[in-house]
Amino acid sequence: MVCPDWKLEYEALLDGIRFPWNPHDETWEEMFEKLRESISTGSSPEKRLLSWMRNQRTEFVNGRLSEERVRRLNEIGFCWDQRYELWRKRFEQLREYHREHGECLGHKAEKPLRSWIGIQRREYWRTVLSQGKIDLLNGIGFPWDPTGKRSVIPSADDEEWEIKTGDRSNIRGRVCRYAVLRIRRRECTG
Repeated sequence: MVCPDWKLEYEALLDGIRFPWNPHDETWEEMFEKLRESISTGSSPEKRLLSWMRNQRTEFVNGRLSEERVRRLNEIGFCWDQRYELWRKRFEQLREYHREHGECLGHKAEKPLRSWIGIQRREYWRTVLSQGKIDLLNGIGFPWDPTGKRSVIPSADDEEWEIKTGDRSNIRGRVCRYAVLRIRRRECTG
């Protein structure tokens, strides 16, 4: 069946004013505008908008978010990975703290930043902190061992382990454990 010309004309006019052919599209547009406003003003999103944002992330991960919507969300600076964004925010706070105080120990920092600093050290020594994050923190002189109780120089044991197995996957963790053992040995032997 051929569509009459007037139907095509009406359809084109309605498309021109973004007529919501699908009622879900109208809701998406409404929430998108709320998100755009929230991002531009820096205001905290309301509960309904937060839920919608989580849904967009889920739809994206599952491959169900259209390329057009992904593009539009990217254009307004939508945050796809909240954990990384929080990490970047804390890193910028640490960088500012470093500018003001000349050090990265964080003794005078607010509790959230002090806690974050401790988490970065713990993740570093457990070898779960990514190399990119390590590089960023090294770039501002982050002290991985502010007390000086851990060794960051691989011991002979580590070199032997690497030679025998070819495994360097947990070198920071092994170095840490060996350093603690060496310190304890020195303490015991006097």
